[in-house]
Formats: sequence, C-alpha cells, structure tokens
Amino acid sequence: MNKKGARIAGASAVLLVLAAVIVVVCVVFSKRNHHSSTGAAELPVSEKLVKAFCQPTDHIETCEAELSKAAAHARSPADLTEAIFHVTSGKISEAINESKALIDDLRNISKRTSRALHNCGELLSYAVDDIETTLARLQGQVYSVGDLKTWISAALTFQETCLDGLTDSSEAASKMSAALGSSIELTEDILAVLDQLPVAVTLQVDEDNAVPNLVVELKPNITVASDGSGDF
Repeated sequence: MNKKGARIAGASAVLLVLAAVIVVVCVVFSKRNHHSSTGAAELPVSEKLVKAFCQPTDHIETCEAELSKAAAHARSPADLTEAIFHVTSGKISEAINESKALIDDLRNISKRTSRALHNCGELLSYAVDDIETTLARLQGQVYSVGDLKTWISAALTFQETCLDGLTDSSEAASKMSAALGSSIELTEDILAVLDQLPVAVTLQVDEDNAVPNLVVELKPNITVASDGSGDF
C-alpha cells in the first residue's frame, strides 16, 4: 500500500472510531426511550439518529431543527457529525454577508459602527476557518480532542467578540445578534459532540508495508480504585 492509500485508510479508520463512539450515545438514548415510545408511530431512521445525536448537546432544539433540514438522509452518526460542522460554517458565512449588507443598509451609520462591522466580517472569517480546520483534522490521520476543542472555542470567541464590538449601534447589534444566534448555539453543540470522542486518535504506519495502525486513547467513564479515590 502506498502512502496515499495509507492516508485514505487512516481517514476511514478515524471516521469509523468516531461513528462507533457516537453510536454508543445513540444506543443508550434508544434504550432509554424504548418503553416510552411503545405504541407510538415509528420515527424515520434519520430522525431517530438526529434525536440521539443531539441528546448530549447544549441546545437540543437548535441541533435537531438544523440537522433535520441539512441531513435528512443521514444514515450514520458520522454523517451527522460532518453535517453539523457544515451547517455551522454556513450559518457563520451568512452572518458575514449580513455584516457587509448592514454597512450599506444602515442609515447614519457611525465610523465606529462601520469599523466594528468590518471587524465582524474578519472575525467571522476566522471562525469559519477554525471550524473547517477542525473538521479536516477530525477526518485526517491524527487528532487530539484538546486541539479540536481549542479551535472550536476560538470560533465561538470570534463570534462573541463580533457582537461585543457593536456597542455604538443597537440596530446593528440586534441584527448581528439575530444573524449569529443559531451559529453560536451550534458551535457550542459541536463542543458537546467533541466531548463524546476519544481523547486522542493517532495513526501509526508500519514503514515496511505502510499499513496504518489506529491507536485510540479513551476517556474513562468510571474509575475503580481500592483506595477509595475512584467511583467504585
């Protein structure tokens, strides 16, 4: 296998690990709701996946609403993971366009507000870059959840900083707050999704045959210790 083949195999392996981890959440959610759903109409597979996927997030309604539209034909947690990144990036891009439109549309706009809106466009472009970088790394050969969360936290900070700078115009602040409302919530939801991942995934390649070997460091759910310092 050549290096290109190893990279492709590595990316596939990472996505399989991601899918396996989030499937655990889906299974737990499904079992939890089994009895309450008895007798009710069966939900479509994609809707079940969306509900289970969004269960650990901070803004379940926003997560479900956006993914139900953007990933109506999803068949795996990996599909939904990719979708939430793309949806969030798209929402922030729409807010960038809104910041540009406000510069032209608002009457008697002050230089300070105009400058703040220009800054918003720049800050939000950084947020999009961080989200796309995180997704690319997640789908790549090596990732650390700590690094991924750092990028997504930065994307969240860029959006909030944009709003913080719009103190000179209540109208601009209101419109940009509305434009960024769902993207901020989705960014926070991505952080919750990342909390479900293994601590780190590292791809090791055997130089002799270029076969990738996936090494996963998992986060413990419970700790057993005889000295009483653990959970059991």
